[in-house]
Amino acid sequence: MTFTPDHKHCFLNIQHPRNWPYSFDAAEETPTGVEVRPRASTVVISRIDGGEIGV
Repeated sequence: MTFTPDHKHCFLNIQHPRNWPYSFDAAEETPTGVEVRPRASTVVISRIDGGEIGV
């Protein structure tokens, strides 16, 4: 997690640490020996009014 120097935007990167999800059914376990690229997402948080956040 990091903020821009003006504290108006926050960037948050999240990555699941294992082979998940294997299929569209997120509850389904990945079979042994099958490798799936870990999934990552980056979220940007900012205020509607353009003000500072996290200060």
